[in-house]
Amino acid sequence: MPFYVSPEQAMRDKHDYARKGVARSRSSVVLQYTGGILMVTPNMSSVLHKISELYDRIAFAAVGRYNEYENLRKAGVTYADVTGYQFDRSDVTARGIANWYAQTLGTIFSEPTGKPFEVEIVVAEVGASPDTDQIYRISWDGTVSDEPGFVAFGGQADQVAAALKERFSDGMSLAEAFGAALAALATSGQGNGGQNELNTAQLEAAILDRARAHRTFRRLRGARLEELIAESRAASATPASAGPEAPPAPPESATPSAPSADEPPTGPAPGGGDGTPRPPGPAVLLADEGAQDVEPGRAAAGQDRRHDARHRGQHDHDHQGRHRDAEDLVLHGQHQRPAEEQPDQQAKDRALQRDDHRLPADRCAELPSGHPHRPHHAKLPGAFEDRQRRAGATSTGPYRRHRGARGAGGDRGALPR
Repeated sequence: MPFYVSPEQAMRDKHDYARKGVARSRSSVVLQYTGGILMVTPNMSSVLHKISELYDRIAFAAVGRYNEYENLRKAGVTYADVTGYQFDRSDVTARGIANWYAQTLGTIFSEPTGKPFEVEIVVAEVGASPDTDQIYRISWDGTVSDEPGFVAFGGQADQVAAALKERFSDGMSLAEAFGAALAALATSGQGNGGQNELNTAQLEAAILDRARAHRTFRRLRGARLEELIAESRAASATPASAGPEAPPAPPESATPSAPSADEPPTGPAPGGGDGTPRPPGPAVLLADEGAQDVEPGRAAAGQDRRHDARHRGQHDHDHQGRHRDAEDLVLHGQHQRPAEEQPDQQAKDRALQRDDHRLPADRCAELPSGHPHRPHHAKLPGAFEDRQRRAGATSTGPYRRHRGARGAGGDRGALPR
């Protein structure tokens, strides 16, 4: 007596049955690289292939029961040849073959009396550029999915896909893509989560070479496969072996660096006690009626009370005395210097050398030869004697005493030092 089973339960049982059968197989990967599409799968057999060619630029990869996906492979080759013969070779595409596989597997899966195929297949087509590449994944129940870039299927597909996603990048070379595929397949393990290194005898690999004009499918075997395995392992071992280099220590300076010009002064400068630098040399202080030269280390005119008291009274006499001294230098130069020399120039030079405490050196040339309030005398000796008599009758102070001392000494033309 037959038992009733709901369609939902029947489909769920078939799905679990096919999924468990595919999970017992080994995982496979298909991924893009710069020159085409790479397919890698573990396979201990050298004659029972999991990867095959379907048409000029289309390849086939499958996991699960060998007899079932081999029948699908043959049916796919027949479909592609008939389509290319009836229409055109360009009408044979990976999408058309994937749709045909999806219809076939969906029909088998939905039959009430039959069992589903325990297979999972991938159809890939290489294009003229990486943007035109196509990768399709077809499950045992007829589900089709487009997988851009890469796909992992069969066995522990989720774990392998996660590892492959971390290593995949656009524009990889063949060696880099092969290394990423090996690293992703090694994470599947054998029940304990450990990594298994695959050698040449345990691998089946093939590529769809974009550079080829007609039939692009080519298997990787022998020396070429060993070379790719060595290159991929060397490339993955180089970043791991190179440790982070420690940055070089900055050189220590024995002497402290000089403060910059932007930093404020931290102590008294060598020009004053308030920290403000002052230029060297004599400073000029403004008095009541003029400027005076003050040498460093001596008191200014405003600080000496006694000098300031008699400064106003003696200013007129000193002004007259400067002119008279200039006339004395002229007379003295006429008696002791040759006639061809210039007496005015000699008087100015002597005033520069001996009268430096009264006038600056650059002011001597500006002195007039006579008193500004009197006309110029043609006879210098007579004018000088007349002014000497008038000055002796009215002037007082240290200048008269100085003139008297000079007269007593007998040197009328000499200046005080």
